[in-house]
Amino acid sequence: MPSAMQKMSRLAAEAVSPVTLNAHGGGAAQLLDHRAGGAVARVTPTSLLTIPEDEYLALARSAKVISFDVFDTLLHRKVVLPRDIFALIGERMGLADFAAARFAAEAAARRSTRAHSVEVSLDEIYAAFAPDACPDPEAAKSLELELESEFIFANEAMLALVPKLRAAGHRVIAITDIYLNASQVEALLAAKGFEVDGVYASCDHRETNCGKYNGDLFPVVCRAEGIEPSDLLHVGDHAGSDVANALAAGAVAVQSNHPTPYLMANSEHFAAVMGGHDNLSTSLVAGTIAQSKLADQSRLPSSIETFGYDFGGPLVAGFAAFILQRCKELGIDHLVLLARDGCVVGDVLDVLAPEGITYRLIPASRRLAVFPSFADGDADKIRSLFAGQKRLSKRQILAVLRLEHLAEGMTDLDTVMDLRQALDDLKPQLTEQAQTERAALIEYLAPELAMLEAGRKFAWVDVGWALSSPARLNQLLGHDMPGFFVGSRGDANPSPNFEGYLFNRGRPHDLTRVAMRSVEIIELVFADWAPSAAYLSKTSDGIEPVHYHKSAAERVRDAHIKTVRQGVRRFAEDIRSSFALLRADELRAYNRRIWQQLCAKPPAALYQSLSPIPHDALAGTRVWRTIGEMWMPSWSYGTPYRKAFPTARAYRLSYLRRYLKWHLPPWGWRFVRLAEDTLRKVI
Repeated sequence: MPSAMQKMSRLAAEAVSPVTLNAHGGGAAQLLDHRAGGAVARVTPTSLLTIPEDEYLALARSAKVISFDVFDTLLHRKVVLPRDIFALIGERMGLADFAAARFAAEAAARRSTRAHSVEVSLDEIYAAFAPDACPDPEAAKSLELELESEFIFANEAMLALVPKLRAAGHRVIAITDIYLNASQVEALLAAKGFEVDGVYASCDHRETNCGKYNGDLFPVVCRAEGIEPSDLLHVGDHAGSDVANALAAGAVAVQSNHPTPYLMANSEHFAAVMGGHDNLSTSLVAGTIAQSKLADQSRLPSSIETFGYDFGGPLVAGFAAFILQRCKELGIDHLVLLARDGCVVGDVLDVLAPEGITYRLIPASRRLAVFPSFADGDADKIRSLFAGQKRLSKRQILAVLRLEHLAEGMTDLDTVMDLRQALDDLKPQLTEQAQTERAALIEYLAPELAMLEAGRKFAWVDVGWALSSPARLNQLLGHDMPGFFVGSRGDANPSPNFEGYLFNRGRPHDLTRVAMRSVEIIELVFADWAPSAAYLSKTSDGIEPVHYHKSAAERVRDAHIKTVRQGVRRFAEDIRSSFALLRADELRAYNRRIWQQLCAKPPAALYQSLSPIPHDALAGTRVWRTIGEMWMPSWSYGTPYRKAFPTARAYRLSYLRRYLKWHLPPWGWRFVRLAEDTLRKVI
């Protein structure tokens, strides 16, 4: 197995992204049982062998000894580069420059230890450290072995294949080019469940300069095993060291795929993820995603669930890291998560279980937070609730506000009129309702008011955009409380205490522009399937929310939201052990790059699966839209993908047609149909 330095130079020479991602996979596509909540999910690990398992087993029948490469064949690292393990050592020991010093020490040891050999041992590497670069070499060396074990995982398919070979009477051994000795490599294999009959490491043969890298280790192995070279079947990912050199020595050799190019070629999502990688935090994110895909080949293609895992998971985890860091800096120990969009943040915080922070989820739809401000009768304060509509009937207004019960005894309910005029006509009833809701909301927020009186601070958490809901809640409480949001538009509430994660009050402009054209794919990650609360009502049992009725469009959307959430939560569970190592600023930069690319130039299969998802554009009415109607990728008209699925232009025309049908009088709609039929005949 090549050392870290050899592998990186080899990958660079092959023009392959230098990733040694911990990956599952291997020859046999092996079914595993993964139990969650009592259910059994059947998954198939991704095979990395370049030939089918049955063909491999046919070759194995004529071999006496089966050998495997170790890293990238039996074991995979959960980081992008092997040297990222060195950065983790520096993190644990508080040495900022340790990774560079460790890399330099290995290079120095290879140059100076012995002139006739390129291989070194771990002891020789640490002996080459400058004294000030590593004050405690023994502790660092022990930590390196510990982290190697912590951040590797078994190739599940190979883990199932090795016992089959041993049961068939074959000796199974490992051959590796590495600065670790055989006992250290064997310990790593055993820790991940591999039982082998022997380990041969180039480190143990450095005095005679025998390794896979020059082919001289294969004859040594054959003599030690008492076999002819033709009786050895070797598997490894390196075309030169594992295949060409083994064949030159007379052994039978089969190549396995290196996980990084394999994933980039077979997963559009992973290729996008690798485009955003440039530091340790993103290395851990990419490694986690790679492990998931290699553990189950059904996660390679684009799907709703993989969208949640590959893109939604890092976004929510990064948002959570940002929130926790800012809370620490501002002395905040409590969060108020505004439902429905705050639900996923609470879900991820439940998984990550951060210390020193409490949080509460409260119903806080835009309707619930904004409408109580109408207690003074100012219609401008609630115009945002009507999604830009300028003309509605009184019945439609009451339906949007979920106050249909106020219609009893009213006249002229179905006449469409100017929105301001309709609100003026309804003002007596609506202002009384707003005053009642305001009192109920203040009572519901009593725990937060008590915190303020005790001198404690809390912060709102929501998806964002216009920030009208938290602004109205601050007005209600009489305090300018901070808030953390995924993003905010340039015309959002200007409170300096409101902070956006991806973009803040329209900055950076390029990201804001494409994100606000694709806002529904972000909301798909943060939305919840629980009914949206229209307002709070005081009953004998206390304050209880009154919910909107679910429309057909919302029920369809909810099914997709549940699937996305499964992916988000699964990512949070997988990254939990590494979460403390993630840097909020690095994840923020990563998510900005990834989501700008995703909004502007998404993978075609992802756009096709997300575009048809509908949702209510105006609650309480039949007005709905699909994600495709509001998602405008930066594709030219000549893009080959445009014929594979409806473009954003087609979605918007479809929405315009539905809108006209619902809002025009019957004679107007007949005129539109006539014009439409005429155009079809002419064009």
